[in-house]
Amino acid sequence: MFLKLKFTHSMKLNLILTTAFLLTICLATTLAYAEKKAVVPATQEIEVILPGVSTDGIPAVLVQPEGETTNIEIPPTVLVHRYYYTGNRKFQGPYLPGGPSIIVANHPKTKCRVYVDVQLLPGAPEVHYWASMIEYRYGKSRILISFAHDGGAKVAYKNHLPIGATFKNVTAGTTKATVGLISKTGVPKATSRVARTFGGYTYDAGKFVVDKSKQLLANTPLSGLIAKDESELDLKARNRKLQKAVERNIGANASLPTNR
Repeated sequence: MFLKLKFTHSMKLNLILTTAFLLTICLATTLAYAEKKAVVPATQEIEVILPGVSTDGIPAVLVQPEGETTNIEIPPTVLVHRYYYTGNRKFQGPYLPGGPSIIVANHPKTKCRVYVDVQLLPGAPEVHYWASMIEYRYGKSRILISFAHDGGAKVAYKNHLPIGATFKNVTAGTTKATVGLISKTGVPKATSRVARTFGGYTYDAGKFVVDKSKQLLANTPLSGLIAKDESELDLKARNRKLQKAVERNIGANASLPTNR
């Protein structure tokens, strides 16, 4: 009823080799698919190297009096993106103290290591990886690091929330030596210069000079988020009150005195 096949030694050998070849292809395909789908855990994506910190857990401020001025240095926090670029993805980043920071990542085009000076907000941002950009999202606020084709990098800040007061309070809390001064004068402008070297490159990230007879200056790309000088705010508040008083008088048909 059934055909009886007689396998020769060569036929058996060919069958074994063919089966082994097919199994090898299937295994390689499975491993390649698994490798493609494997994602680096978020806890391993970013390594945070903190400078000396204060009791509040934020970067310690170094104050060095020099004659009539005081040099204040804020050591930057270093963030190392160890596996960028691992494909378009998003993940919850670790808690960051904010302030002057240096981002370290491999350029997606040139594969060379890039060091980027940036001012980060405190908190745990949601991190997005794109083919040519790393994005930090704090609610509706964005800090974008885009990688150019020439091997460089640019930083852009997009803010849509009134977080100026929050950033000002965090900045003021970095040291007891500056709390009173910032509260009285605000931080309207800046000059920032902290020299730090990585891989042969020197960076200015957070050192600024405070004149004892003048208000504190702070240089940061986020200066637009910081509260205005109190004297300006008081003047605007007084003008608003005067305008409301005039409107109430007009509404009540009150006559305004004249010089006649």
